[in-house]
Amino acid sequence: MQILRAAFAVFALAVFPLASPAITWKVIGPGGGGAQFNPTISPHDPKTVLVRCDMTGAYITHDAGNSWRMFNLRGVVSLFAFDPVDPNTIYAYSAGLFRSTDQGRTWALVYPAPASVERILMPDDHAGERMITRDGRIPRMTALAIHPSDSKLLYAATAEGRGAPRPCNSQRTAAPHGPSWLTCPPQRVAST
Repeated sequence: MQILRAAFAVFALAVFPLASPAITWKVIGPGGGGAQFNPTISPHDPKTVLVRCDMTGAYITHDAGNSWRMFNLRGVVSLFAFDPVDPNTIYAYSAGLFRSTDQGRTWALVYPAPASVERILMPDDHAGERMITRDGRIPRMTALAIHPSDSKLLYAATAEGRGAPRPCNSQRTAAPHGPSWLTCPPQRVAST
């Protein structure tokens, strides 16, 4: 086994020399301190990329990282999704689900319905804003997908509080142009 490891190491050094002048690295992120997460590349244009930072900001580039614009959606963005049909439409989830219909220039809250939001809580200084609706706190979205041919249909997994998503009652579907969300039928989970 050690002979195999040594042979692999020699091969790797021959193919990828340590001081290769051909391999260079370039910072293309927005910079400014902190860290960036969830890089999401547009399926329509690989030069359009979204990232979120470790506090409340999110960034978008339309020129493959040569320039970045910061935007804020009332909290840390945990996921982005590009509409697979309409290249102008992008979704982002932070304190709620936001949609942009102009390639990320402006954003509007689509879930929960803006009229249902009674107040915004900010319990600490760690970008933890929460929307409170007339019906109480909204479920936390943990995953989002858009139907590949009917982009008016969204699929979202949700969880209450900080708990893990529940497979039977956490998946929801929605028409993003309206406030209604339908609960998916329960699914049997096979045990092993």
